[in-house]
This record gives sequence, C-alpha cells and structure tokens, in this order.
Amino acid sequence: MMRLTRRPQGRGRGPRASARRPRRARVRCGCELSRSADGRLRDDCLRTPARKLCGGPRARRLLQLLTDPASLRIPLPPATPARRLRRPCWRRGSASTVAGRVETTPPIGAGLAESHDRHCACSLHGHRALKPRGAGRSPYSVDRRASRRPGTRLLIGGRMDAKEVRLERMTRVEAWERIESGGACVAIIPTGSIEQHLEHLTMGHDIRSATAVAEAVARRVYPSAIVAEPLRAGISEHHMAHRFGSVTLKPGTFHSVVWDACDSFVRHGMEHVLILNGHGGNVAPMRGVVNQFRRYFDAGIHFHSYWDFLPPEVAEECLVTGSVPGHAQEFETAMALHMFPDTVRVHTQALSTDEGVRAATAASGEGLLEAIVAALATHVESMARGDAPAEIDGL
Repeated sequence: MMRLTRRPQGRGRGPRASARRPRRARVRCGCELSRSADGRLRDDCLRTPARKLCGGPRARRLLQLLTDPASLRIPLPPATPARRLRRPCWRRGSASTVAGRVETTPPIGAGLAESHDRHCACSLHGHRALKPRGAGRSPYSVDRRASRRPGTRLLIGGRMDAKEVRLERMTRVEAWERIESGGACVAIIPTGSIEQHLEHLTMGHDIRSATAVAEAVARRVYPSAIVAEPLRAGISEHHMAHRFGSVTLKPGTFHSVVWDACDSFVRHGMEHVLILNGHGGNVAPMRGVVNQFRRYFDAGIHFHSYWDFLPPEVAEECLVTGSVPGHAQEFETAMALHMFPDTVRVHTQALSTDEGVRAATAASGEGLLEAIVAALATHVESMARGDAPAEIDGL
C-alpha cells in the first residue's frame, strides 16, 4: 500500500500555492533625516504608515548618521522644528552658504512665495510640501497670478538696487519708470578704448575709469542721470605699432556708434546726453563732429573728458609731476590704484623708469577722483535743470 505524504501548505507547487506570502511591492525609499525641536536627530519614512525606517539602503545610511553624526559631509543646520536636510531653495530670497561663502538675496514677490510654500520643501525655510508628488502644478512653475496682484512683481533671484544707475542692470519697466517720472533726464555714455598701458596697467583702463567716474557722478545726482552701456573700443590707431592687445576703430565707425547711441536715448525721451570720454585719442575726432550732433538732435549734447573737470590746484597738490592726463603715467596710475587696485601690477610699477608712476598712490587717486566727481556732478545737475545749454563751438 502506497503511503501518501502531504505537502506543506504555502510551499512549492500545488493547489495551495496561492496561500504563499504575497510578494512585496518595490517602492522607492522615502526615508529622511530631520531635527526635532530639542535639537536631536530624528528619522522617519514618508512612504510607510508607521513612519518607520523601511530597511533600505537609504535607511541604513540614516542609521549610520544617527549613530555617528560626524560622518556627515556637510554640517547639520541649527536646531529648528522639522528642518529637512534637502537641497537649497532658489525660489525664495534668503541667506545660504555655498562653498563657504554666504550669499544673501532679497525676497521675491508674494505670488511666488505662496507658490513656493505650496510646492517646495527646502532646508532653508523648514516647510514641507502640502501636495503630494505629481499632484497640482509643477514645483518649478511660476505663479502668473502674481503679476495681477497690486504691488507684486515676478522677480526671481533679486530686486533692483534702490539707487541703481546702470541701464543694463534695469528691466524695461524700471528704466521707463525712471524716465517717465521725470527723475532721469540725463544719459551718460562712457567712451574709452582697449589699448596697451605699459606693463603696470591693464588694456581696459580708459573705459573702466570713465565708467567708474560716470557711476560715481550718477549716484551723487540720483535720480537725475542714467549710465548707458560703455562704448569700449575707441580710436587707437597710434597704439597699433605696439605688441598685441590694442583694439581700434576707424573715426567714421566710432562717430557712427556714438551717433546711434545718442539717437537711441533722445528717441526714448532723454533731454540731455553727456558723452563722458576716458581716452585721449577720441578727443580730436569728436571735437570735429560734436557740432553736427548738437544741430541735429533736439536735446543737449555734451562731450567732455572726465579730467576736464579736475581743478589745476588739486592736480598740483595730489600729483608730483602735475601732468594730466598723460598715458599710463602718474595720473592714470593713481586713479587705478584707488578705483580698481586689483588691476595694477605693483611689482612692475616699482620698476618703472617714470618718477611719476613710482610716486603714484591710492591716496592721491582718491583726492583726484573726489574733485572730479564733485565738479562733474555740479555740471550734470545744471544740465538737468537746463542751465547748461550745449554751445555751438566755432560760431
């Protein structure tokens, strides 16, 4: 008689195979690490009902961090309730540390902040998403309703400085508001050159100095003036015999660019244009055509080099040689040492055969700049009031 052996339930094949333990569905681990209100580390899993660690690789890593917090690659944030260790948030302006550098950005509009609170769960603000993943709008979408709310603007990452004077750093609305309000009526166009300045000054000294003076003047007379985009290349044919580095324009090309820049500002409502020059090679060609500019445009057109406003007594007091402006000599070296000292090669300055170059200091450059800005600001204010009409030379 054959003896039958009963197969255990739930193992192997057979009619009771369905009684086996159901296969566990694969889910992505949602374990996270946070700080409690008392400052202790806390772990939980967002994808399990009991909010316990699910035992996955991420959970094992979190257990390691709980037992050995020193193994963290980044320092833990200060103790705050439910502060999550997640990537920094770009939607809301706040202080964040990047590679040891603290960067602070101003807050953005209310509409974007609400959208941020609804979708984001960043480590900087300590809030969590109110909607699950995949529901509602994308976490990277912009709340367009903010543009219809009074007093809000769609600004991501920053806001215009309260006393911004550079045109390229403004939006079209901000620039138009400055002009329409009647505050900005003078456009300052810096001109200069890219050319050799011996061994101790950089190629862009002329345009950098003209732009720096223009910004200082515009801030002093704020909001009367706006600084346009600098016209960097100038007429430097006489420097082309030197080694590589100088960039030159033909006089006709330079005149056309300056003409079109003036035309753009006049057509947009600017009443006065000041062409502030920083390169000696531009003076004679511009003096020959500036009268045509003044006859054509229905606006006050002025052309000056910034050193034209330096009082002679200040030059004698601050400079050993008294030579103004010179080329890469004491005047320009002193101005560079004060305005942008990082561009001056002080080791070659000390080896110069020019006594004035060796004697130039940042203190003398500060005195020169203050005198120039004060006199030039007075001139710009008179332009804004209409007290300084553009005279026609030679008539």
